[in-house]
Parts: sequence; structure tokens; C-alpha cells
Amino acid sequence: MTNTSSAWRLVASREVDVKLRDKGFIISMIITVLLIVAISVVLSIISSKHDHDSVVVTDDKAAAIVKVAQQDLAARGSTDKTEVVRAADEAEAHRELQNDDNMVYLHQKDGQWHLDGYDKTPSADGSSTGAMERAVAVAAVADNAKVAGVDASTMTKGMSLQTGQVRPSDGTSEAVGYILAIVFSVLFMMSAIYYGVMIANSVVEEKQSRIVEILLTGVRARQLLIGKIVGNTVLAVGQLIIICGLSMLAVSFSQ
Repeated sequence: MTNTSSAWRLVASREVDVKLRDKGFIISMIITVLLIVAISVVLSIISSKHDHDSVVVTDDKAAAIVKVAQQDLAARGSTDKTEVVRAADEAEAHRELQNDDNMVYLHQKDGQWHLDGYDKTPSADGSSTGAMERAVAVAAVADNAKVAGVDASTMTKGMSLQTGQVRPSDGTSEAVGYILAIVFSVLFMMSAIYYGVMIANSVVEEKQSRIVEILLTGVRARQLLIGKIVGNTVLAVGQLIIICGLSMLAVSFSQ
């Protein structure tokens, strides 16, 4: 009879080898990976915050800030561009935003500069937003410097750029994130069930034929069961690691 210490390892190795040669197992693995990667890419695209390339303004002061921001981007070697779109008033600016999701509205209100999207807040991490914020700081310092007798705190007043959105959030993004979280949870739950059933079937499948009698002549029943469980568990964990790794890789490349 096979050495007890190595018997279960031999059985586990056989289980892995047989599964890796099974076309059905390979095809199901490929389909699962493609499905998870596709969902990850779609999730990343939906949740990503695109940078803006058109800025609506209603006065020359805001237009000058946009031009300074464009110069800042060019100086930093960025390929992003900020184009000025003139509007007669705030109402027209809002209409422009509604017609183009990739457009933002730069304006000043109560001494504070605002950069607003229509139904989503501009990404604070975007290169255009960063350039706009630096341009606002330059403009604020220039304006405050003209005021006589000001202290240091007054010199920095209004130097920040507050981002927001014209239309209040309707909770769509939160709902999409919630739904996708449920979808992923269900997928991983189904994966766990599938792997559990796979392990169970592997343990009992050979009892349906006389193969088990042949195996038991060389391997103890306990070692046979341990080897089958270990081998299929290794396959299951390996599949989950591959799926998670490819999903994260897909998200990183789609950002």
C-alpha cells in the first residue's frame, strides 16, 4: 500500500492534473474570467470621473483664469486642454452644461470661485481641475494685492476653488454602485457554491463505479478523501486568485 504520508499528496496531484486537462473545466474558467473582467471594466468606466475639456464662462475674468490654466497645463507637459465657451448669463451656462456632460461652469459667487458640473461634481484629481485651482489662486493673490493695508489672511482669501454640480444628485451613482456590489457578491457566492459542489462531486464520483475498489487497494480511504479535498481546494483557491487578479488588472488599465 502506498506510503500514508505521501498518498494524499499523490491523490491531490492527480486531481489537479485531471481537472487541468478537462476541456469543460478550462472553457468554464475562461468564460468566468472574461465575464468578471468585462464587469470590472464596465464598473470602472461607469464610476470613473472624466476630466473636462470645455469650460463655460460668463465674464472676462473667468475666461482669463481658464487661459492661465491652459498655460499651466502646457507648461507641465499635459495633453489635456481647456477650451473657453462663452455664455451670456448663468441660465445659458446651465443650458450648455445640460447639453454636454464633459463641460463645466467656472464662475464667482460671493467672493468664492466655483467649478460646477451639471449632474456630477468635477473630479478634484483631474489635471484640468488642478490647473484651474492654481489659476484661481494666482488671480486671487493678484486681486488681493491691489487692496491697500491688507493682512496675510486677507491676501489668501478666496484662493480655493470649490467644486459642485448644478443639478442636485438623484442618487443614481450610489444606486449603480449598490447594484454592482450585490452583483459581485452574488457572483462570488455562486463561485463558492460551484467550487463546493465540485469538491463534493469529486469526492463521491468514483464511488459510482468500481474504480474506488481499485484505488482502495493502494490508498487508504481517508488518504483518498483528503487528497481529493486538498486537490480541488487548491484548484478553487487558484481560480479565485486568478479571477481577482485579472479583475484588478482590468480596472487599472481602464482608468
